Amino acid sequence: MNWFKNIHKNLFSKKVMPDRQLNISDDPYLNEIHKAPDLTMLYANDLMVYYDRLQRKNDGKGVTMGEFQTLIAYYAIDLLIEYHDKANGVLPRSIIQDVKNNVLAAAQKKFPAFNDKGKADYFHYMVDNYIKLKDIVSSTKRYMESLE
Repeated sequence: MNWFKNIHKNLFSKKVMPDRQLNISDDPYLNEIHKAPDLTMLYANDLMVYYDRLQRKNDGKGVTMGEFQTLIAYYAIDLLIEYHDKANGVLPRSIIQDVKNNVLAAAQKKFPAFNDKGKADYFHYMVDNYIKLKDIVSSTKRYMESLE
């Protein structure tokens, strides 16, 4: 049993490269074994709920594309934070990619404007850059709570 503890200890102490608050890992082993399930339909339903909340927050005046892009980026990051918290504080890049792809697919199902390559690329850009911010956990929490 000691060999397992040593492997586990080495795996998480040497190969994990911390990336700000989310301890993002480029470890090939973790990236190979950690895959997010395809929850596109669940995410699509969630995005509709959050879209409606955002619209109510705007007093029913509609939601701009920029506001909606921000919403789906924070929604994806909120999912990544949840994964990070449940996975002993490590977030493999494979999970980031899977969640981004699933959230984007959900947005494309409900909002055809996201089938535009430029909007899809911008979503990936937003998530990739936001997760590097030193206060991303608290700012994501604040944003998501503003829609409750």
